[in-house]
Amino acid sequence: MVETASWRDKNRTWLKDVVPLDTPFTVVIETTATCNIKCVYCPHSVRNFGGTMSMALYKKIIDDIKGFPQRLKKLDLFCFGEPLCDPDFAKKISIAKEANITDNIAFLTNGLLITPPPCK
Repeated sequence: MVETASWRDKNRTWLKDVVPLDTPFTVVIETTATCNIKCVYCPHSVRNFGGTMSMALYKKIIDDIKGFPQRLKKLDLFCFGEPLCDPDFAKKISIAKEANITDNIAFLTNGLLITPPPCK
């Protein structure tokens, strides 16, 4: 006989049981709307949305998040653009980590701007 398991976490917090929230579970910050490729299925293929968030605005958002009574469960540092197109992206991750505002920092990348380490 095959065993099955629920795909849901047994310790899941059900939103219906905790709304209204005093702190959001997740905050999404798009640090750049720039992308380095033009996938045919993406609006970036027909229009350059461009633009990168200033460090001043980013720091203000992080400071505003500190005002919540609890830490976030997750901070997503991506949305529509390619996060590695942001020249300050590594510094922005460090700022969020040092601010101690979240349990998890995540981003999604196409990986094309990651350079492999040199061969020895």
